[in-house]
Formats: sequence, structure tokens, C-alpha cells
Amino acid sequence: MKQLILGIAITIFYLITPGTYSSAQSTENEIAFISNSHLQRYGLSDEENFTEPYVNDINIKAKRNFTKSFENITNEKWYRISGGYFASFKKNNIKTEVYYNNKGTWLYNLLIYPEDQLATSVRDLVKSKYNDYTILIAFECQFFDGPVYIIKMKNSNTCKTVMVSDDEMQVIEEFANT
Repeated sequence: MKQLILGIAITIFYLITPGTYSSAQSTENEIAFISNSHLQRYGLSDEENFTEPYVNDINIKAKRNFTKSFENITNEKWYRISGGYFASFKKNNIKTEVYYNNKGTWLYNLLIYPEDQLATSVRDLVKSKYNDYTILIAFECQFFDGPVYIIKMKNSNTCKTVMVSDDEMQVIEEFANT
């Protein structure tokens, strides 16, 4: 089961990260790959890949699960995607996307936030090994059996992406700053 979750987390990582890097004239936000839509990173428009459905078109099971899980959220936006739906909202500097399949079954949550929102235990684990790095952005993938963190960071020479799961950390991407 752990292998399945790690496989899904790595797949999500590759969906949220462009395939090539050019850090010569990049800003920190570009290095961290922050944008309003995962699809915009690939030059695709929202209209071509997902749509905002009418309220009545959202699977009722997904809507009920969302309302029960996020009681105080009323400003979410829903999107229809291939294979299901996702709801997106931002609160307290944390962008949250909640994914459901076509039948309305919850799949996972994806939270995107800066270092100061990262769980202390995860931040301490990363900083214990990479204390000279600045954490640019953290992606938290929440699954049934616990979260997986994907953390992008840099120092003066290197950019790294690490994955943290079950208090274990591994580098999944590394490249030199130019």
C-alpha cells in the first residue's frame, strides 16, 4: 500500500512540475512553479481541459463530502475534469484542491503553501539535513493513509525537490542554479 501511495505522490509531483528548467533568469515563484492552474504550466487553457460546471452538474456525493469536510468554506470553485471533479479554494495563504472521481468518491486533497505553513515536524526533518536551503513552496498530498509532502527548495548553488512520507525523506529532483 505504501508503494501505491508513493507512486501516486510522484505522479502528482510530475503533474505539478514542468518538464524542463531554466533558472538563469527565473524568479523564486517561477522556480517554485506557482500558478493558478496546473494546466497553465503546460500552456493549456482552462477551457480546453476542465470546465466550471453548473451547481446541479456536480456529483451530489462529492458536494456533500466537501461540505462535511470543509464546513466553513463557501467560496470554493468547482471544476469538471477528465475522470471526475475538483473543488478549489484559498484560505489563510493555503491553496487547497479537493479531488473526487466521477462517482463522487473522495480521492485526495492537494494543499499548496509557503514554508511558514509547513508542519513543524516536516520542516525540522528537512532543515536538519538541508539547513542552508530556503524552502520555496510545499505541496501536501493528503491520502487515506496519511500525507506525502513534496518540498521545493534552493540554496546559492542548487535547487532540490524532496519527498517526505512516514518521516522518511528522499531527493526526487536536483539541478544546479546557473
